[in-house]
This record gives sequence, structure tokens and C-alpha cells, in this order.
Amino acid sequence: MQARAESRQALNMAEERARKAEKARLVEWFHGAALLEVCLFYWQHQLTEKLSDRKSIRARVAAQRCNLEDSDSSDMLATILPRLAREHATRLRADFATVDAMLKTGAPENDSSWIDTIGDRADPPQHIFLQHMGRMVQANLCQCLDQGCAEALTTALLEKAQRRLYRPGMELLFPLLEKEALQEIRTYFDTLYHTSPDTCIAQMQPPEQPVRFSVAEFEAALAELPSNKAVPATLPPALLWKTAASCLARRLTPQLNEWLADMTQPPPSEWHVADIFLLLKPGKKPSAAALRPISLLHPVAKALATMLKHRVQPAVNAFLEQLPQYAYTQQRSAQDALDRAFTHCTLVQAILRTQTLTPQARKQGHQVLPCRGGITLSVDIRKAFDLMPREHLLSALSKAKIDDAHCWTIMQLHAHAQMQFSYAQSIPVMEYGRDVG
Repeated sequence: MQARAESRQALNMAEERARKAEKARLVEWFHGAALLEVCLFYWQHQLTEKLSDRKSIRARVAAQRCNLEDSDSSDMLATILPRLAREHATRLRADFATVDAMLKTGAPENDSSWIDTIGDRADPPQHIFLQHMGRMVQANLCQCLDQGCAEALTTALLEKAQRRLYRPGMELLFPLLEKEALQEIRTYFDTLYHTSPDTCIAQMQPPEQPVRFSVAEFEAALAELPSNKAVPATLPPALLWKTAASCLARRLTPQLNEWLADMTQPPPSEWHVADIFLLLKPGKKPSAAALRPISLLHPVAKALATMLKHRVQPAVNAFLEQLPQYAYTQQRSAQDALDRAFTHCTLVQAILRTQTLTPQARKQGHQVLPCRGGITLSVDIRKAFDLMPREHLLSALSKAKIDDAHCWTIMQLHAHAQMQFSYAQSIPVMEYGRDVG
């Protein structure tokens, strides 16, 4: 038995040494590949200024890549520098040294220990992980490298990381991350969503008869959940919630009604916490402001929102019947709004055509009026939901004549709502101070 244990221990130690050796070879390869991309960026930049034939430029860069991909980093630099103009050579030296220092430092020991634990089912898919990593890597590199070099380097390194498994890809890219990236994101969204406490909610009094939902209502709401929508990683897929709607409704309805009877405390099981994924908006430079937050809600929270919507929908429809609003109302859609706008533009264009005085129109006695046309307004509604004060929501509910019990419930849901950002070992949770969901 002792010999078997010693043999197993020796085997484990050999596997660990082999893993570390493979990791060292991978890091060394990635280090050289990154430095080669820096050299080739400036070489291509130099060729672009001298040549106009893109095909010829690509061929020369590809040939230089083949010549240098197995070379030592010092040989790469010695080969490219003499061929560059003085300005490009100076920038290449600086960027080369910066990237070299970053990758030589490597990931801290604590972070390396954490990286060894990632890649299980609770973590986001690799392509989502690479989107986040790429955004943060590029944001950091743009601060210390030429912007064009930073963008080209990030693209090339992400392509190389995609060919690796989840954990090795993280190990390769992690040294290029900015340590303040999480703080930047948190500060931005904290400023965006969090303001002073909602006095309008604090002044509201609980209703005498709280809102209650039946098992049938809860079951129908769970059955309406889209089966292809994502949910927080710690929860079963939406399809299972939808399939087991009857069983879950009988189990969860008493818990829900108990909380609705006293909403001064947060709901159970973190129903009020939304997992936030941040995606870079197309065509935007990497920054916290350019991130589009995608919210993954608890299925119970989605079902509760659906039940409340069904309860207040008749009053909302009556209130909006005479208003030119097309969102969130039955028998109306975004296409109706587009048709109304296009009709207006068509009428204005027809009016403008009558203001053109052609020779034929002049002979017919047509006269051009001094002022005739139309006005089209374009309103920028970016962050409209994010920046809306809760007082406006309460005012709208009152104008729509929503009863006090449902007003109280809706406002308390917003008061308890929280966002959770997951990054590395940190999982900061923020409260909403404004915004409507």
C-alpha cells in the first residue's frame, strides 16, 4: 500500500512538473508572438506610407512574419529597427519595451491560483470571456502604447488566445490587464445609476391590503418565460423553469406572497439581484462609457414583473389610448411608430417638391411660397431609462390611476433592485438609485 501511494505521489509530481513546463513554453511562445506583432505593426505602418498596393504590403508583412516568427526577441528588434524612419523606430523601441516588461512580470501568484479554478460550468462561455478580456486589455494597452499598435496587438493576441483552452487563454492575457479596470467600471456605473436616496419611496405608506398572486397566475407567468433567454449562471436554465412551472409555482407562491406582505426587507434567494454582463458597443473605443450592460434576471423576478404587467395593463391601455405612444401597449408596435415617422417625412418631401419652380410650372402660373415645409425633430434618448428619476415613475403610475397597492409594490421592487458585476475574485454589488426596469 505504501509503495502504491508513493508511486501515485511520484506520478502526480511528474504530471505537475509537466504541466508547469508546458505552461512555461506556452507563456514564452505568447511573449515572443506579442513582441513580433509589435514589430510587424510598425513595419506595416512604414510600408503603408511608402507603398499604395495593399496586396504587396500584405505579402511583405507575411514574408517578414515567416522570417522572424522563430527568432529571438532581440533579433526581431534588430531586424526591423534599421528599416524604419526615426519617428517609427523611437515609438517601436518604447512600445516593445512596454509590452516586454508587462509579459515578463506575468500574473501575480494570487491571481495565478485563482486562474487555476476557472473554466467550470458556472463561468461564462469562452467567447464572452474573451470579449470582456479583449475590451479590458485594449483599454489598458491604449494608455501605454500607440493607439493603433494597441488595437492591432489586442486583435492579434485574442485570435491566438481563441485557439487555446479557457484557462490557458486567461493565463496568457491576464498580465496585460489593467488592475484598475474593475474600479473604472464600478465608478462609471455607480455614478450613472446611484444618486441620493429616493425620497418619494421613503414617503410612501404600505397599503392596507398588499398585492397577492395566485398559484395559477405564478404558473402562467413562469410558463411565459422565453426558453432561449439566459439566466444567472448559478441557476438552472430557463427551459427547466418553464417546464416545471406548475411544481415551482406551488412551492414559490407562498414565499412570494409572504414577502409582498412586508417589502421593507429584501426578497429571499437574491431575487432582486441582476447579474450584469458588459459588452462593448460596436464602433466605440474601449471605455466604461462604451459598455452595454446586459442584465440576467432571476426567473422569479421575471415572473413577478410579468404578473404585475398583466395586473396594470388595462389601466395603462386606457391611459395611453389617446397618446401617440407605441411602446408597451397592446395592438401597437415599433412598426407603427416607424410608419408614422415615414409618413410625415413623405408628406414633407411632397411639399418641398411643390416649392421647385420649373419652366413648365412657371408657364402654368405656379408660384413658390416664401416659407413652406415641415419640421422633423430627432431626440437622443440614450440613457433615457438609466437616468430617469423614480419620482417620474411614481408620477406616471399615479396619472395612469394605478391602485395604491400595485404602485407600492412596483416602487419597492425598484428600491430593492441591485446589480452584480463579476470579475476575477471580485463580485461588487451596486444599488440602483435611479433607472427603471
